Amino acid sequence: MTTVPQRRRPCLRWCSPLAAVAALVLLASIGSPVPLAPVVSTASAETQTLALRAEVEALLDAGADVAPSRVDLEAFQLLGVSWARGPAGGQVRARTAEGWDEWIELDFEDRATPGSNEDANPRMVSEPIWVGRADGYELDLPSGVDDVEVHLVRPGGNAPSQPVVLAASSSTQDAPPITSRSSWGARAPKATPGVATQLKMGFVHHTVSANDYAPADVPAMLRGIQAYHMDANGWDDIGYNFLVDRAGQIWEGRSGGIDRNVVGAHVAGFNTGSVGVAVIGDHRTVAPTSASVGAVAQVLGWRLGLAGIDPTASTTMTGLDGKAVSLRTISGHRDAASTECPGQQLYDELGLIRSGAADKAATVEPLPQS
Repeated sequence: MTTVPQRRRPCLRWCSPLAAVAALVLLASIGSPVPLAPVVSTASAETQTLALRAEVEALLDAGADVAPSRVDLEAFQLLGVSWARGPAGGQVRARTAEGWDEWIELDFEDRATPGSNEDANPRMVSEPIWVGRADGYELDLPSGVDDVEVHLVRPGGNAPSQPVVLAASSSTQDAPPITSRSSWGARAPKATPGVATQLKMGFVHHTVSANDYAPADVPAMLRGIQAYHMDANGWDDIGYNFLVDRAGQIWEGRSGGIDRNVVGAHVAGFNTGSVGVAVIGDHRTVAPTSASVGAVAQVLGWRLGLAGIDPTASTTMTGLDGKAVSLRTISGHRDAASTECPGQQLYDELGLIRSGAADKAATVEPLPQS
């Protein structure tokens, strides 16, 4: 994860699900407990949302620096932050058994398709951050934010002991091995996914998660990302069509069929007609593994090959403003939005990904695009 130097400035700061209560104890004028929003529980994950009292926000907004040291006793694995108004920015760190982690910059990007039911959440929601097993958190947020909520995810449930690799069909016989949603314990989507009539390109992402995870951690990480996307962002399902771990295993993401042009939630304004592949990890300063780079090339080469698309070419998409935008058929998220994603280290591998994808696409029999 990226180390971020601490800033000397007024900030909003508080710790853990119970720490806001400690803040109220420190501030004598406020004595009632912090209200908790309803907890969303599913068989696969639980998302807990905590809201600060307006009185606390007013004091913090006026410059008070509240930094209680109390931590949560119930472990969580993933967290994110949202607020109703105010600038993007800020940083977060988590407390694990080894102590406080380094500060991590919060990343924000509206990925849902404008005008869709997934675009109904008006809040500014950060990208989720996988922290492993933590019992506390601390936030350092920019001045002027309002109606702040902290979202903690505790991936419950269990994935099958034996992963299921999707069976080959007439359209998937050339596909690389792809591990099914059932293998990571995905919950059912809220709605039937949309399907585009044509696939034109692919986007590469990273999940801004830890890089030192074990293979056995991946199913829980995917359940956590899905829970955050559905509960904090308000989306119908996990946003990415496919995810790739550091060992090079490819995982089925959003439901609807791996060989169909399922509309995801990964680049606002460009979801229709694209496929989103996310590498699990933070690749702003850490290079991706060669296995993960190769797997991204394989899955994008197969999907673009089915559509008869050259992975090394360019295409024209329609942007949020209705204007035509020229993009490479394999692009990074940052090529179509104001974001660091997929991280500089992974972005630097796009040339190699395009080359590998072209080799794979050459072996794939295209299907008619309707």
